[in-house]
Amino acid sequence: MRRFRLGESTHGKEVDMKPRSWWSWITILATVSLLLIVIGCGGSSSDSVKNMELMEPDYVDPAWYEAYKNDRRAAYDQFDDTILQIGVRVTTIEKNVGGAEVTGTTGAQDWYRASCKFPVAARTSLEDVRAGSYIEVKGLFDHMQETSNSYQIYLRKCVVVR
Repeated sequence: MRRFRLGESTHGKEVDMKPRSWWSWITILATVSLLLIVIGCGGSSSDSVKNMELMEPDYVDPAWYEAYKNDRRAAYDQFDDTILQIGVRVTTIEKNVGGAEVTGTTGAQDWYRASCKFPVAARTSLEDVRAGSYIEVKGLFDHMQETSNSYQIYLRKCVVVR
């Protein structure tokens, strides 16, 4: 097979043998797509905290523990994508680059526990909170877990209510 040089004539026709740069088109399209996703979904975390502060909780009392004990699958269906507000007697506070996590008990009994993940923008609301403090938190239901000695609920995008 004969290779032609750029501009060389074949049967009286000029042939442009520039390589097609599909890779550059794919790269450009991927970059534009990524930018659109970032622009569309990239609201600041302080905006999401403000939104959570303004939203009314779907559940305030600890009904999820009873629902979870009775029927785990039904409890997940019931609480999926809901906002819960609970009181927590703080046991630990772990601050990290991604925000903070507060764990503690949620009732008179130690076997009802909670873990709340706070985004970076909400970390400042935890500055006066210490182990032993009682706080009300609001957050999105993430999941529940049963251990040999406790029922624990996990919330994300938490904010301190009081």
